[in-house]
Amino acid sequence: MARWAWRPKSSVTVDLTGGADLSEVIHAALSRTLMLLVDKFLKADSSRSRHVEVESMRFKPALPVMLAAALALTGCADLFGVLGLMGVTVTGQVRVPQSQLAAIGGFEAYRIAASFAGEVSVGANAEVQTYSLMGLPVANSTTRTDTSGGFRLEGVPADRVSVIRASVAGKNGKTLRLTGLVKASGGSTVTELSAVSTIVAEGLLREVGTSGVERMTQDKISELEHVVMQAATTADQNVDLSGAEGPASRFQSLVSADAEVRDLVASLKSGLTTAALSKR
Repeated sequence: MARWAWRPKSSVTVDLTGGADLSEVIHAALSRTLMLLVDKFLKADSSRSRHVEVESMRFKPALPVMLAAALALTGCADLFGVLGLMGVTVTGQVRVPQSQLAAIGGFEAYRIAASFAGEVSVGANAEVQTYSLMGLPVANSTTRTDTSGGFRLEGVPADRVSVIRASVAGKNGKTLRLTGLVKASGGSTVTELSAVSTIVAEGLLREVGTSGVERMTQDKISELEHVVMQAATTADQNVDLSGAEGPASRFQSLVSADAEVRDLVASLKSGLTTAALSKR
């Protein structure tokens, strides 16, 4: 008879930066806990047998209590989304400033030029992963780019803003991190990961926080990316894409220097303040 008990060997950590409110913290913590529970359950007794009878398994009383609490407090759709059980398809292309990309050889050296000057596709060299706004990876929502830098992600949570990140080798041993925000809906959604999308994503997460970003529509995300692209210059090819600090700082500079970007961000903040006040 198979016996199963969960004794966590690592703590559940939650990122409290970026203006997260209490409901988001609860959601992230319980979602992560549930993922650990499911992972432990699936691996139970796998070393002894690949076939475990469901009827023969006994669960600790804490397990159903945890599951019920998680579902009640965070909502089935949120949890299923993080677990990759519900979602839609997101397709797109990953691009990066050629000046930051590690040199490669062969036919792939002739990369596809992108719409922004100095950018090229990453080819079949990037890992792409979907994350929740709280930084939790969405289960089974990962892929690699193809030879044209294109990607197809399954299981992206529907009707919620998600963070899509692509990692690719850069110069001087750095790993470049291209980021984009997407609010997937319908059968599929198209998005692009580039220096501009990274500046917008990391900038918004710092400027308005996760709760603010969650209230955005896909149209607003696309509009801000378009305005930032118009305001961007060749200097943006040199923004350090190996972490969040460079893109976020550049976004703040654009907010200060460009009236259209500033107005859009101010409008977004105003709308969020109104929404928050209406809840009281």
